[in-house]
Formats: sequence, structure tokens, C-alpha cells
Amino acid sequence: MGVSYQRPEKFFSAGLVFRNIGTQFKGYYSGVDGQHFEPLPFDIQLGASYKLEHAPFRISLTMHNLHKWNLNYIDNENSMMDFERQDYISKISFADMAFRHTIIGVEFVPGKNLYLVGSYNHRRHQELKMSGFKSMAGFSFGGGVRISKFQVGFGVSQFQVGNSAYLFSISTSLNEFKL
Repeated sequence: MGVSYQRPEKFFSAGLVFRNIGTQFKGYYSGVDGQHFEPLPFDIQLGASYKLEHAPFRISLTMHNLHKWNLNYIDNENSMMDFERQDYISKISFADMAFRHTIIGVEFVPGKNLYLVGSYNHRRHQELKMSGFKSMAGFSFGGGVRISKFQVGFGVSQFQVGNSAYLFSISTSLNEFKL
């Protein structure tokens, strides 16, 4: 559920979203007490986007997990080396914690038929990077073109060293076909 605000004459838009409000209709498994329902990962997000008036760039800022300041987690990076299995709760500074709630993006839009985009998610980078390895975790890149009545898009994002997710999409608006 969410709300959005747009000022097209100022090239500005913003939105507030409440994600995963509700519950499961059917549990994944049944136990002695009946069906087991998993909690949904609730999230409050606030985003804004501004296109520069005389340049082909759009800048976006998204704040997530606004309902939960503390994003500390159990860091198991060296758990195989620790025979006593003592979990290490990450200690995160105030500035780092604030930035972990932030996703920034830049979109290059030279015309109506082409776009290129890049973004950075600091939380994903910090939690998925591996010490001793260079990692692009947290960075996402993509682009798209409009061909006739269709939009074709491609994106890539790395979640761990040596393992990237590639996304491909084809979309259209039914209004384009004048049905």
C-alpha cells in the first residue's frame, strides 16, 4: 500500500510505501498446532526522484526499513574457523547505519527510447562483501531501449563474489495497441 506525489513541471516525484502488510493465507507446512505461518518481511520505504532540468540525468534516493533503525546482524563470515561457534554481532557506527537505510541511483536518459541506470545499496554491499576479495555486491547496472511498441530492458547485480544476477524484461502498454 502506498501513496505517490508528482510535480511533472518540476521533474520531481516521491512515494511512500508500506510493503508486506498482511499475512499468509496458507502456511508452508502443518505442525502439531496446525498450519505454521511465517511472518512477512514488513518494510516502510520512502523514495524521491528528480530529473535535472537541462541535463539528461535523473537522481533517485530511496530510504528503506524506516520502521527499524537497528540493522545489526550476526556476522558469520569466519564461523567455520571458530570451533566454539561464537556468533559475532556486527557493531555499526551511526553514519554507517544511516547509510545502510539508503539506496542511491542515477539514470541517464538521452531520449525517449533509451536509458542507462546505475545504483548502489550500501546495506547489501556491507553485508555481502567478503574480506580479501573485491566485490561489486550492492551495485546494480542496467539499461533499456524502446523498439516500436515494446520496451526491452536488461540489468545485472552481484550478490556475492563470482555470482551475478542477470535480469531481462520485455514490456508494453496495452494502450499502444488501441484495442
